[in-house]
Amino acid sequence: MDGHGVEPPVDAQICPDDEPLPGTAKEPDDCDDGNKEIHPGALELSDKVDNDCNGLIDEGSDGVADLFFGGCKRTALDGHFYWVCPEPTNPSLANERCKTFAVPESGAAAYHAKIESMEEHEQVTPLLMGDTSFGLKEVTFKGAYQWVADGSPLIGFGMGGFGMYPWLPGQPDNDPEDWIVLKFQGGYWGWNDAFETARAFLCEGVPNK
Repeated sequence: MDGHGVEPPVDAQICPDDEPLPGTAKEPDDCDDGNKEIHPGALELSDKVDNDCNGLIDEGSDGVADLFFGGCKRTALDGHFYWVCPEPTNPSLANERCKTFAVPESGAAAYHAKIESMEEHEQVTPLLMGDTSFGLKEVTFKGAYQWVADGSPLIGFGMGGFGMYPWLPGQPDNDPEDWIVLKFQGGYWGWNDAFETARAFLCEGVPNK
């Protein structure tokens, strides 16, 4: 139907200009063989479907960074996709919510976002709608932090410590606050430790190819 199939490949010889036999396709990379509008390279739509077979749902691969779907704003950077979702959600539940942007067993991954560079930080902050949690949690009192996506420690960007960018002035402070959020203060967005209360959240997705 669309030149893509879902079955494992089989050896066959056809001339370069010949069409595949009926019921077959040249490429075994489809994710919905019953819908000719769904295949690798198709336009990703806002319809809760993986239109382009990269394992992610509604990631905005059309390049429109501020397109709304389900209240979430979307953007992309270096092959990763990001959703800023305003529905108040407890940070401890956000990772499971983020996983729903990836098709199970597709090879793609979606998780409560990891912000590991200045480029990522600056890419997502224009989409924020008030205090927004991302996937960083304190694991030792004002000492160690880890990413909830994979349990890895915070290294590199964000390790500047007390009052050093991207941390807001005076942050992280000495309150028993376990979650890190993006907060607007003093004219810019920075990191701030916060209590585990419902707020907007940031997801990140990595396609399967």
